[in-house]
Amino acid sequence: MWIRDGQQLQNLVTIRLEGCQGCQQLPPLEQLPYLKELTISRMDGIKYIINNTTGDALSLFPALRFLRLREMANLEGWYPGEDRETAPPMFPCLVNVTITRCPKLTTMPPQIPTLIDLSITESYCGTQIALMSKEKGFFKHLKSLEALSLERCEELTLLLEDKEDTRPLSSSLRYLDINDCSQFSLLAALRNLTSLETLAMGHFEELLSWPDEMLRDSESLRELRLYFCKNLIGASSQGDCGLPFLEDLGVFDCDALIELPKCPTLLKSLSVFRCPNIKFLCSDMGHLTSLFKLELSKCPVLESLPEGMQGLTSLQKLYIKDCPALKSFPEGLQQRLPTLKRL
Repeated sequence: MWIRDGQQLQNLVTIRLEGCQGCQQLPPLEQLPYLKELTISRMDGIKYIINNTTGDALSLFPALRFLRLREMANLEGWYPGEDRETAPPMFPCLVNVTITRCPKLTTMPPQIPTLIDLSITESYCGTQIALMSKEKGFFKHLKSLEALSLERCEELTLLLEDKEDTRPLSSSLRYLDINDCSQFSLLAALRNLTSLETLAMGHFEELLSWPDEMLRDSESLRELRLYFCKNLIGASSQGDCGLPFLEDLGVFDCDALIELPKCPTLLKSLSVFRCPNIKFLCSDMGHLTSLFKLELSKCPVLESLPEGMQGLTSLQKLYIKDCPALKSFPEGLQQRLPTLKRL
């Protein structure tokens, strides 16, 4: 009852409600004028974040910037009988949303013009998502979204393959992280997300060789991260990575990886961590005249650095850790890297 007395809480900026299993209804947090950060977790009695959208409020959660919903087993929506067109605007200042293990949730918050970052893990009801996407568009209100992370959300990744569904994101989305979503079609998604600059892919067990053919049509990608792709062996028959404008490449925890593909000339940063079977980075690195940073860590069978490293005329940082099989640098390397500043 004391939380419902809004006058006592007018100046609150941060609220965290966790593990209140007896709670069936949240207080009117949406009316707090200065609330910027809200975390609600492990409250299985809650079906809706807001219970009454009537009144004279010009907007709901008028100052909220960070919203985190975690392990809300029975959360169904944002308010009962959602009318996404006539309800007061919600979250006008929201920039970051994290939704984790909310399996019954079916919709995104309506009317959120400034949302920049959105992370979803094991959430949303698959059949309802399919219906919502056909009726109104799941990503309809996310026209400012810049970063999207999806983990174990098969239905949501399928929506990224639909051109109409992703139209609001096509010119704004810069960062995409897809983790453990086996049905995801990279080729279809990249054709729709034409502004994407950073792509991270994790736990893609069906990935056997470098996805150069899928990446080749993407001219906007500048950064690629591959992690926990345990069956990725090495380059495809094409031999290159398929991204001529790539500037940053990171490969992490890929157990079967033996060798990297040929990297593009514009590459500035290359990181390879925890790849236990990689013996060679690539056959030659002499063409990487823009490479600024090279990082190698926990690659126990890496035997040698590539030939042509004297061509790395822009290299300033060389970082090597826990590579016990590495015996020597290419001959004369130390005299031919005049730009090196950190070793």
